[in-house]
Amino acid sequence: MHVGDVFTEMLIAYGVKVVFGVPGGQTHPIYDGIHRRPGQIRHVLTRDECTASHAADAYARVTGSVGVCDATVGPGAIKLPSGIAEAYGSSTAMLAVVGDVPVGWSNLVDRGCAAQGVDQLPIFQSISKWRMRVSSKSHLPQVVRQAFAHASTGRPGPVVLSMPADILRQPWESQDPEYFVVPRHGCFPCDRPSPNPSDVELASKALVEAKRPVLVAGGGAAISGAFGELKALAEHLSMPVLTTVNGRGCITDDHPLSIGVVGGQYASDAANQVEREADLILFVGYKSSQQSSFSWSVPASSQKVVHLDADGTEIGKIFRTEVGLVADAKSGLAAMLQSVKERMPTPAERGEWVHRAQDLKAAWWNEMQLEVDATAVPVRPQYLMTEIGRRMKDQDILVTDASQCVGWAINYLPVRRAGRYHLFPRGSAILGFGLPAAIGARFAERSGKVVLVAGDGGFAYASSDLSTLTKYGLNILAVVVNNGAFGLNRLEEYLDHNQDYQDVEFAPANFALVAEGWGCKGIRVDHPGQLSGALDRAFATEGPVLVDVVTDGWVTPEVGLRRRLRGAVKSAGQ
Repeated sequence: MHVGDVFTEMLIAYGVKVVFGVPGGQTHPIYDGIHRRPGQIRHVLTRDECTASHAADAYARVTGSVGVCDATVGPGAIKLPSGIAEAYGSSTAMLAVVGDVPVGWSNLVDRGCAAQGVDQLPIFQSISKWRMRVSSKSHLPQVVRQAFAHASTGRPGPVVLSMPADILRQPWESQDPEYFVVPRHGCFPCDRPSPNPSDVELASKALVEAKRPVLVAGGGAAISGAFGELKALAEHLSMPVLTTVNGRGCITDDHPLSIGVVGGQYASDAANQVEREADLILFVGYKSSQQSSFSWSVPASSQKVVHLDADGTEIGKIFRTEVGLVADAKSGLAAMLQSVKERMPTPAERGEWVHRAQDLKAAWWNEMQLEVDATAVPVRPQYLMTEIGRRMKDQDILVTDASQCVGWAINYLPVRRAGRYHLFPRGSAILGFGLPAAIGARFAERSGKVVLVAGDGGFAYASSDLSTLTKYGLNILAVVVNNGAFGLNRLEEYLDHNQDYQDVEFAPANFALVAEGWGCKGIRVDHPGQLSGALDRAFATEGPVLVDVVTDGWVTPEVGLRRRLRGAVKSAGQ
């Protein structure tokens, strides 16, 4: 039994079932440990280390368990930061295991004197929650315990362990099977601290007295799984609910109090207007990001703010806050609901305010539907999304890549079931998240289909991992919104400089043929008349399938650009 075995057994004890990664000589003992424990843990080979990190991130979001990925020393480690940064920004609990040169070679890593060597941990300094190099085999159990604790407690986040090759190969004499594991640290949030009772009283008083309160659910509310508590509090207070992009799923779209996604980029005009008209805003698991706060201009100074967050540093970070509650969202909302009911036993009557919000939502929805043209050539993304939404089931998981696909999905693909069924890369808005995240979500072993929506620009970042879909026979439907460019940049350059710049446009690509080359089923759609039949075949397929749809690149879901385009419409080919 070697140290790689010990590490593997610790992973199993923490509930880890899947490790995503790319091998290297330094990490072979970990692979050996995993391979000799079938049925307990498995390794999923990806084509790229960055893919492995995104897959681990999505797996963690869907399961609520710490996601794990691995990479080898140097070049492998350098491919991880993109995924680590996304997990850090999205507060996803993740463990990245990185091979390293032998302990005695640390002074020889400069300029790769020790083969592939690099001073690795500083690379992750600003994008991870905690980092540590294992200095000896006796040090390993303690460091692993610390890693899982850092990843899952407080505000979750990614941690990085550097594993020297010589330590992993050393024999292990002890037969202790638990290695002092703390199993609850394998899930997040593992702790659910309750808020200060005096803060709860102040918050409930403010909520009851407000005339036009609104709740804004951020990613922290989704991480907490506070879906039932959020719904119950909103219903008792007759309080409209808005979400950020990563908070999407905290309430279903068909709930009468659900108004939409708020923010300055991919959002609903209705949700934005409701937030501006509120006299009190209850933020839950909300980090006051640039996009969701309109570059920190909302809330206005005239609006009262109550902020509930597991991370106390977020409260009052940007905005004046009347009441701050440092607590887990689930336990905090439950405490607030109890206090509100003591003050106001019967549900609030705010019919005028609720109807105002509902009217704005209906107007926005009608505006969106006017853009759904089933005959336009090339295919309009609005029509494509509508057709995907008609076929998706409540239990299906939606994953999008970054950029405009986020907005198309938000506006046209409804959340029908509360929970983390819609995954978006908003931690760092990184292109190339989509396909790897779909892989991670699929290994989460939920029923239903995993549906990926990705632009051609983002999809190409990780398209080689179509082979991963084939290797494992993954039931994933990938839809490529193929407008032949970095579409958002093309629109911005056209509107800002009245030019159609070639430097953001690609050579024509047929991703259906690419998919076939990797062993997946590929379907090409060049005309709207082909779309319905193509999606019917795709949704009926068990296993990996890709639908490549040639789309109109001169439309956008981006709030600001939509307004600007109304006066400067340009069709492809003009």
